[in-house]
Amino acid sequence: MKLLKNRRFAWLITYFLIFLSIIIGGARSLYQLQEKVEYKYENGISDKGYGIPYYLTARIDNSINLVTVANRWIPGDKAVEAVIAARNQLIAAKTPGEQYRANTELTTSTTALYERLGEIEMDARDLGYRQSLFVDLTSNNSAITFAGEEYNLEADKFNSVLKKFPASLIRIVTNIKMAELYE
Repeated sequence: MKLLKNRRFAWLITYFLIFLSIIIGGARSLYQLQEKVEYKYENGISDKGYGIPYYLTARIDNSINLVTVANRWIPGDKAVEAVIAARNQLIAAKTPGEQYRANTELTTSTTALYERLGEIEMDARDLGYRQSLFVDLTSNNSAITFAGEEYNLEADKFNSVLKKFPASLIRIVTNIKMAELYE
């Protein structure tokens, strides 16, 4: 009872409660910012659901179709196998950085397969498929480049906030991680 009447103890409790409210309020704000960055990655800047994963999935689908065309003409070719390996790597990628590297590999391998298919005589139907699939792959990759730049801006803003006080302290206490860039 005597402790509760002690002025120093009362100030200590007051400071502790202020510190605790800063940590809780700051953590809540940082979690909301983190969710916003993650949302932008998934849904894009326009909020229409066309984020990086949408276009990566389209590229995976297009690469499967390109392999199907290639297997009619050059089954088992190393260029076909490289696309399959790159596609599987992209499917397995979980983080933005992993997805970026896997997508870069898919771009390299699909370009090589496109060029390899250009070296052989194909019927008009598969020649058209080859061309349209490569256009789709390239178009989706351009959309990813744009979306990646926009996401990286949001992630950089978030990471800048995390480096400043008091967010830097709150980040340590709450284990909030820096946003991984799509690069």
